[in-house]
Amino acid sequence: MLQVQVQQNPTIAPYQSEMKAFFAKYMSWASLKNDMINLYMAEFTEPELKELAAFYQTPIGKKTVQRMPVLMTKGAELGQRRVQEHLSELQAAIQAKKGPAK
Repeated sequence: MLQVQVQQNPTIAPYQSEMKAFFAKYMSWASLKNDMINLYMAEFTEPELKELAAFYQTPIGKKTVQRMPVLMTKGAELGQRRVQEHLSELQAAIQAKKGPAK
């Protein structure tokens, strides 16, 4: 994740070690574990969680875990590109609602 951010914003490259330390402190599994457990427990029943755990032990489940960061990054890039391609349309709609500039 950090590498993607540095690629998108090379000006932060000199601060990679500080950012890495920050992420290790606040974004590590140890620091997020209890919160993640609560998130999953709020969305899934215990039987569903057992099914998920079983799925992630399968070859396709393991591949899903491995490829998910790439898919999420590419999906975010796709969304950002799509918005940029059509931003003028959104700006025109907003301007039309505001009315003529005074």
